[in-house]
Amino acid sequence: MGKSENFTVDADGPAEATLWTAHPSVWRYGNRWSLAILLAPLGIGLVYGAWLYWTAHCTEYKLTTERLIWTRGIFTRRQDQVELYRVRDVSLVQPFFLRVLGLGNILVMSSDISTPNDSLLAVKLLQEVLDLVRAAVEDIRSRRGIRAIDFETR
Repeated sequence: MGKSENFTVDADGPAEATLWTAHPSVWRYGNRWSLAILLAPLGIGLVYGAWLYWTAHCTEYKLTTERLIWTRGIFTRRQDQVELYRVRDVSLVQPFFLRVLGLGNILVMSSDISTPNDSLLAVKLLQEVLDLVRAAVEDIRSRRGIRAIDFETR
């Protein structure tokens, strides 16, 4: 039908590279698994357990040199992106159940209008991921000459 277009890499800098990618652990739904187990003899629990598994499996977190990307959805896929230079703060939350399993949630606060706050839920290697995000944010800001300025209103 139509001819394909050629896409080129921006001449100002290197191509965007993937730094980290992960799926959330199925333990993200820890308390819901108990319901699936209770309903297993009825057959409903097996379907519900499969749904929980595929929901976690079809969610992907990706950190590149330019963006942080969340891809979600089994039937309808949704992709949210935050440009790294817009990230204001990153913090770690480890509920007891996830901490026991060596997992945690990384909260990302940004100045992005459509995605001001989002989370990387039930991920491993927490400190390494936090350090990687922080370093990527500082790198993109220095490469683009962007400085974050906080205003306090009274």
